[in-house]
Amino acid sequence: MKKYKMLICIAVIFILLFQNVVFASSELPVASTDTESSMVIDCLQGYFEKLMQTLDYNSSQVYKPEDFASINGYIIAKILEWDRDSYKYTFEEGIENVKVYPIELKDFVKFEEYYEASVLVKYKYIFNSNEENEGVRLYRVTLTESNGQFTVIDLDTVDDYVVMDLKAGLQFTAKKEAVNEVDFVNSRIEEWYKALYSTPEIDLTKEAESEAAVIKDTEVQAKASYSYDSYVAALYAFKCAGVNWYENYIFRRTAPDCTNFISQCVWAGYGGTSGYTLPATPSVSNSAITALRNRVANDYRMTSSWYGRNYYSSNLNDPPAKWCGVVEFYSYVTGSDTYGPKATGYNNGNIYTSLGSTTIAQGNIVQFYSNELGRYSHSAIVTTATSYTVANASSVRVSQHSGQDNNRNLMDAIQNSGGQKMRLLKFKSASFNQ
Repeated sequence: MKKYKMLICIAVIFILLFQNVVFASSELPVASTDTESSMVIDCLQGYFEKLMQTLDYNSSQVYKPEDFASINGYIIAKILEWDRDSYKYTFEEGIENVKVYPIELKDFVKFEEYYEASVLVKYKYIFNSNEENEGVRLYRVTLTESNGQFTVIDLDTVDDYVVMDLKAGLQFTAKKEAVNEVDFVNSRIEEWYKALYSTPEIDLTKEAESEAAVIKDTEVQAKASYSYDSYVAALYAFKCAGVNWYENYIFRRTAPDCTNFISQCVWAGYGGTSGYTLPATPSVSNSAITALRNRVANDYRMTSSWYGRNYYSSNLNDPPAKWCGVVEFYSYVTGSDTYGPKATGYNNGNIYTSLGSTTIAQGNIVQFYSNELGRYSHSAIVTTATSYTVANASSVRVSQHSGQDNNRNLMDAIQNSGGQKMRLLKFKSASFNQ
C-alpha cells in the first residue's frame, strides 16, 4: 500500500514538473536554423527597402495604426513620414533615390509563436539634385511565419532619440490620465508640422549681420563673471531626470532632448536657478518654476546664440544647435573666448580609457561616440559626489535625457553608446550680461 501511494506521488510530481517545463518552453527562445535566418534576411531586406522609400520626396505613403502590432511601430512609421516632409522644407526638392544597402542581421531569436531580430539598416540618398549622403538606423523587428513565409508585424528601436522621446512623452501622459495612444502620437506630430510650416522665411544675410551686432553689443555689456557651481548643476540634473519630471515646465523639450537637458544643467550651474528651490514634484503653477520660466523667457544667464526655449514659448522650433546639438555644444563651450559658458575639453576622439588620471567629477559633462552614426551622439552629466578616474568608471553615476535616466552607471552608458569613445567637459568661470 505504501509503495502504491509512493508511486502515485511520484507520478503526480512528474506530471507537475512536465507541465512546468512545457510552460517555461513557451516563454523562452528556441534554436533557429540557418535556413530560417536566410529567409528572414530576405524578408527584412525587402521590407526595409520599401519602408525607407517613405523618405523619398515622391513617396505618398501614409501609415495606419493597424499596420503594426503596437504603438511603437506606428510611431516609427509616422516619424519617417515627418522626416520626408521636413526634408522637403530643408532641401528644395527633399531627398530622393533612397537606396538600402544589404541589411546587417545583428541577432535573430525564435520564440514559439513569433521571431525577433535586431537589424542595422544603412541607406544612401540624393539631396540638392546631386549631393549624396548616407544614414543608418537600428531596429528591433517582430515577425511571424506561415507556410514558410515571414511577415513583419512590428518595429521598435532604442537608437532613434526622436522615437524614444515621443514614447517617453506618451508613457508620462498615460501615468497622469487616460490617453488614446494613436491620438496622442498624431497630435504631437501635428504640432511639429505646425511649427515647420509656420516658420517665416529668413534673410540669412540680414540674420547674420543682426546676430553679429547683438554679439558685439552684448560683449561690451558682459562684465560680470560667474563661477560654475558643479553641485547645483548636478542637483538640477538629479531632480529633472527623475521619473516624475518628464516635463519640468521651465524649458520646452526638444527631440532629441539629451543636450537640451545638459545645457539646462550648465545654465543652472552658472546661476540660472539661484535663489529658487525646485519643488519635490513639478507643477506648472509652482512659484519657483514660474519665476524660472520667466527667467528663461528673458534669456537670463544665457547668450544670443546659447539659449533655451521657455516652456510656454510660441516658437515650437528647437533652440540653437549650440544649445541642443551634441557636436555644436562641445565646439561652442570649448571655443568660447569672450562670454558665455566655457569649458576645457578632454579626450576628444579617443577611447574612454585614454582619460587616464584625469578625474571625472560631479558637474562634468560626458559625451559618447556612436560608431554607427560616425559622430558624438549623446550627452550626460556626472552626478556622483566623489571624483573618480576612468579606472573606477563603474562607480561613476550620470543623469540624462533621451532616454531619461537618473544615476545611471557610467560603464553601462559607455557600453551601450554604440562605441568606446568618450570625451569630457570641465566647466569654469564665465561672463554673462545678466
